[in-house]
Amino acid sequence: MYCREWISITIICGLSIIGCSSELAEFIKDGASFRKIALHSSSFRVSSVEKGTMISSLADGNRYGFYDKKNTFFSTRYESSPWINVNLKQAHEIDGSNIRLVRLFKSENRCETRLSLRRNPTCALLAEQFSFTPTETLKLTIKLLTVNGKAISSKEFTSPRGVYALNVPESWNASEVASINISLVSSTVKARLSLSEVEVYAKVHDKKIRKCKLNFVGDSCSENILYNTRYLPLVKETELFRNSLSIESRIRHIQEGSCNRLAVEHILPGPMGKGAGFGSTVFWRTGSFSEAFAAKRPEVFVGSFNYAENSYCKKQHAYGKFECYFESHCICNSTLKIRSDKYNSRRNMLPRNRRDGPPKDGRFDIVPSIVKKEGIFVWRSHQIRWLLRLNSKTKTMLNFDEIMKELGFAEKKKTIGVHIRHGDGCLHGRRKQHGCKPLSAYIAEARTLQDMYGKEIRRIFIATDSQQIIRETDDFKDEFDFFYQNFNRDKYNTNRKIENQFQQNKLDKHEVMLETLGDIFLLSECDFLVTHQASALSRIVLSLTSVRLGYIPPYMSLDGPWCYHWRMCCDVRPNGEQITC
Repeated sequence: MYCREWISITIICGLSIIGCSSELAEFIKDGASFRKIALHSSSFRVSSVEKGTMISSLADGNRYGFYDKKNTFFSTRYESSPWINVNLKQAHEIDGSNIRLVRLFKSENRCETRLSLRRNPTCALLAEQFSFTPTETLKLTIKLLTVNGKAISSKEFTSPRGVYALNVPESWNASEVASINISLVSSTVKARLSLSEVEVYAKVHDKKIRKCKLNFVGDSCSENILYNTRYLPLVKETELFRNSLSIESRIRHIQEGSCNRLAVEHILPGPMGKGAGFGSTVFWRTGSFSEAFAAKRPEVFVGSFNYAENSYCKKQHAYGKFECYFESHCICNSTLKIRSDKYNSRRNMLPRNRRDGPPKDGRFDIVPSIVKKEGIFVWRSHQIRWLLRLNSKTKTMLNFDEIMKELGFAEKKKTIGVHIRHGDGCLHGRRKQHGCKPLSAYIAEARTLQDMYGKEIRRIFIATDSQQIIRETDDFKDEFDFFYQNFNRDKYNTNRKIENQFQQNKLDKHEVMLETLGDIFLLSECDFLVTHQASALSRIVLSLTSVRLGYIPPYMSLDGPWCYHWRMCCDVRPNGEQITC
């Protein structure tokens, strides 16, 4: 159940400012850290200023563009070659001469990158007016200039990125760089240069372990995992998962405790109380799990799980049970029978206070004392890892060892995992406001990962339910090598939810389960992720990958930040507060 495509190209070294390999390809391991320079608006000079936009927004920490007012980003007027110049005198004074990274965040349409309960037609209008896309005829250029204005080197972008990054290698004397020039160059068209943030990082040697506020991560503790849609760290932050063994041991201890104090759950979201999509169902189970764990009670589910209502599970004497595919969640499972309530409704059977998610259902806000310092992401990640421990028969059916060899994972080459959910996933519910994005949108983010962590990163594993996405890989064979599971995706090309098709027996549940698990666990073996965190499956992958690696990997999301519960997080604020939708 796999497929791989090989593309052979010659890489010419020495022409790029970062050469054939980047200092960030393995992250920094010598005790150094990176500090973001707090640039002042006086550091910027521009070719012109579009009315309603502000230069100060280039350094105000707001990376996400349009929002409700134009002055949340900066734009030049229409020009042949608009430019922005960043004077680094202030940066040198603060952090010496060790400037190592420049990142540009293009102005983005919030309506296209975040979930919201409010429709804002202004977003679409601003996006059309102020977006730019680098091409062969409209090049985005970043130049490193001396104090006399001489270009030391430059880098051109002729294809779109999620973030435009320029690494300054260790071999360079960064003290010679007095300023950075950013420009759009074209001899045929006029354009606006629109950015929401310019970031400059300096490398500092600091042996002290930096303690970030709860839910904040990153080199400058500026990334809120509940809010940011891109996480591009410069160092591996292993502190967050240092207590993983203790957490897992504590989970096992409680789940193997006395069956006399059981917390029993018997209903799931979705039709007839048997489950919604697989990812949402797994996240739903973390709620009762958290409540029971905090009370030091083992938790068990005794209802029926839609994916396991198939002939295979019936032969395993595990019809409707999670244990058909996963290890037992609790030792008390074997003493209980499945509760088979006769629900006739195809609608969600959850009581109203639980159907609406947080804050009405407070179980998902519970963070046990053992992970109070680490926060909700670490707790949820360990819950998911525990719930999704494959049993021996499932491992044999999936044959991961052989598949990973065939797909090249055994070669230990860095791989970008890309999750693209089309089908019913982007045609129903809140996610339909973004529509089904083409592969090119995900490739733009993959290019950023190359720029940040090394041009040698060419492998992309694609997990998708869309045959059209697989066909679109042909357009990018010169840039990347693509790998994916080989199965028939046409059955997912529908506007009907999977759980509703299960009810009508239009899908082979066992086949869908194995294909889903294959994609989840192959994605979790990747080193970088391009996802859409509005999808619970993408959130599961981020959690599993983080626990496996021992740190949160670099990742991007095309439709909002990581969400901690089974529904979706809308209108998320910078402090992480959200509205359940």
